[in-house]
Amino acid sequence: PDKAAYIREEHLIKVGEYFLGQAQEALQANRVDEAFKLAQITVRISPGNAKCKLFFANLLHSNFNRTDDAIQTLRHGLEFLNINDPLGRDYLDRYFQLLQLRERDAEVIEQSLTLLQKGKDLPPPTRQAIALSAATSLYWVGRYAESVNIININSLDANVGGLLLKAKALFDGGKTQEAVGLLESKTSQFNGTAKDALYAQQARFQLLLGKPKVAQIGRASCRERVSSPV
Repeated sequence: PDKAAYIREEHLIKVGEYFLGQAQEALQANRVDEAFKLAQITVRISPGNAKCKLFFANLLHSNFNRTDDAIQTLRHGLEFLNINDPLGRDYLDRYFQLLQLRERDAEVIEQSLTLLQKGKDLPPPTRQAIALSAATSLYWVGRYAESVNIININSLDANVGGLLLKAKALFDGGKTQEAVGLLESKTSQFNGTAKDALYAQQARFQLLLGKPKVAQIGRASCRERVSSPV
C-alpha cells in the first residue's frame, strides 16, 4: 500500500511516454491534428512529465499560434520541474522565450531572479540560461545597468550572445564609448559568424555615433573575412 501511489505514477509516466512517442511520429508525418490530440492525452495522463508539457507547448505555439496557451501549459508544469537536469534547463529557457515573445518581461525578471537567488547550487549551464533570460528582459524594459550586472556576475559575455547584449545595454544606457571599446577588445577572440555579428554591431554603433567612415571600415573587415579562403 505504501508503494501504490509511486507504482501508479510510474505507470502513468510510461503510458504518457508512449503517447508522446505517437504524437511525435504524427507531427513528423505532418498529421498535426492527430499530434495535437495525442499530446493532449499525454499531459492529462502525466501532468508532471516535463517532456510531454514541453512538446505540447511547442505544438501550441508553433503550429496553432496559441502562445498564451503554451505559456499556461508550461507554467502548470513548473511545480514538478527538476531544474537541475538538462530538460529542466530547456523547459525554463522555452518558458521565458515565450513570455518574452508576448512582451511579458516583468514576469521573466521576477521569476528568473527568484530562481537565481534560491538556486545557489544550480548547474552552470542552467544558471547561465536563466541569467541570460533575466538580463535580456532587463534590457528590454530599459534597466540597462541591472542587465549588465547580471551579465558580469554570471560571465555571460564569454559567449557572443551575452557579449552583444552587454554592449547594447552599455550603449543604450549612455556608456557609448565603453560599449564600443568592449567590442573592439573582444572581437578577435571569436571566429566565423560570431565574429561577423560583432563586426556588424560595431558598425551599427559607429553609425549611431555619426561616424559612417569608421562603420565602413568595420563592414569591410567583415567582408574581407567572408571572402578569405582561410
